[in-house]
Amino acid sequence: MSLDRFLIESEKRPKGRNRTINIEDNLHSYYKKVAAHYNVNMSTIITNILSAWKDENDYEIKNDMIRKLKE
Repeated sequence: MSLDRFLIESEKRPKGRNRTINIEDNLHSYYKKVAAHYNVNMSTIITNILSAWKDENDYEIKNDMIRKLKE
């Protein structure tokens, strides 16, 4: 996936309250530096990374959840 995708705020994402996630200090510092370097919101970068991870793994995760429900 191109770096540009992680740096662009999604138009389809609803505006509203952001939820806090707990991440390690060194990871938080890294995202903060990257956001400042590219002059974008840190939440945009993190949201796009999480969204890409979800899109990439959604099928497998859903199948795993269904499998565990059947056990």
